[in-house]
Amino acid sequence: MIPLTCLVGGAIGAVIGALAWAGIGYATDYEIGWIAWGVGFLTGVGVAVKAKGGAPVPVGLAAAALALGGVVLGKYLVVDWRASAFESEMASETQGTEEIVISRIGYEIMEERGIALSDDEDEELPAAILTEARARHAALDPQERAARAAAVDQEMAAFRETLAAELRPAMLKGSFGAYDLLWLGLAAWTAYQLGFNAAGKPVAAAAAGEDARRQRDEARRARAPVAARDGTPAKPADADDLAALRPADDALPPPGGR
Repeated sequence: MIPLTCLVGGAIGAVIGALAWAGIGYATDYEIGWIAWGVGFLTGVGVAVKAKGGAPVPVGLAAAALALGGVVLGKYLVVDWRASAFESEMASETQGTEEIVISRIGYEIMEERGIALSDDEDEELPAAILTEARARHAALDPQERAARAAAVDQEMAAFRETLAAELRPAMLKGSFGAYDLLWLGLAAWTAYQLGFNAAGKPVAAAAAGEDARRQRDEARRARAPVAARDGTPAKPADADDLAALRPADDALPPPGGR
């Protein structure tokens, strides 16, 4: 049995830890791996607050799963911030549609004249080729110029969609290393222990109370006065008998079941 309230508390702790991790990464521009351990601790505390009455092992496992989710969320937030910064930088450096069309006309001119094309995408076209390309672009009729521009816009839109779909998952996958697995394990184990122990305390206290009551009842039955066979009244219990019926202080559960 896993109380719903302890799952809510654990989720809140995981989200708080993930946001703190992402905030530190944003402020320092550096991903600090051991903070993942702190995410596990916050998740475990959130589960432990409301774990009373739950089964220890399921509660511990739920805490560990929430901790792992919090760590992944924190990493994703850091990755998303970095990916957004990269996309913004790339967009600011990308040529406008018209410049791309002119560059393509320039490459067409180079192919026509048998001039070898460089593999370096950042290499600029020769000045003479670029001037001729601008002239050819200006001479295009409006329909062909619009068609070339539309083709470039369509290609750029498809590129941006592909980048948005693949960039973040690839960056998230690449962000996990050997040390990250260590911190993930510590985060999950810490959350598990906090949830397990918090759920197990009420159960242990209840078991101790039940044992104390059983021992008290057995002692009472063993020392209860029994009437003699000849009809003589039973001897009433004295102070020593009454003291023997009282359970030891350390056998009783603490007040409130804790």
